[in-house]
This record gives sequence, structure tokens and C-alpha cells, in this order.
Amino acid sequence: MKVEQTCLLDSLQSLLEDQVELFRKSNFRAVEALAEKAEPLVREIAETKLFQQPKFDERRKRLIKSYKTLELMVEAGKVLVEKQLKQVAQGKKMLRKYHNAAYVPANFVENDKENYENKR
Repeated sequence: MKVEQTCLLDSLQSLLEDQVELFRKSNFRAVEALAEKAEPLVREIAETKLFQQPKFDERRKRLIKSYKTLELMVEAGKVLVEKQLKQVAQGKKMLRKYHNAAYVPANFVENDKENYENKR
């Protein structure tokens, strides 16, 4: 049974390390796919109460560290994406302003300038 337990922990550690590396390469779909593969391993580790055994304390600490690393990377990526989305929204808003300021109707004449400005 110990070999099987060690294999579970090795597999989960390997998946986490792969996720971290793939996240660094911005391969988010692969990260998600590996998260799905890790889910049954995590469930089995929890069900067998593997981490309640003192002999696996170091392994548990290493796995927790890997999870925290991945979690921090995801959070940092989320903040970056949110910042980029704000920049895109600001750019779209500015483009709309330029478009509206540059739009001159075909029948626009100097005397209608006040009416045109009031309609905007």
C-alpha cells in the first residue's frame, strides 16, 4: 500500500509542477486539463487520509508549497488580465470619442454648428 500511496503523491506533485510550468508558458487550457487530472488524485488522497500520517509530512508541505505557487501565479495572472481589460475599455471609449468628434454630417454647414453640437 505504501508504494501506491507514494505513487499518488508523486503523480500529484508532478501534475502540479507541470501546471506551474505550463502557466509560465501561458498555456492555460493545458493547465486546466491537468487540474482535472489532479482532482481524482486529491480526492483519493483525502479519502485515504494520507496526510494524517506523520511519515508524509514533508510530502504534504511540498505539495502545499506547489499549490500556493500555482495559486499565486493564477492570482497575478488574473490581476494582469483585469488591468489589460481596463486598458482595452479605456481605448474603446477614447476611440468612440474620436469617432464622434470626427463625424461631420454631409449636410453640415457652419450655421448648423450650434444645432449639431446640441444634439450630441
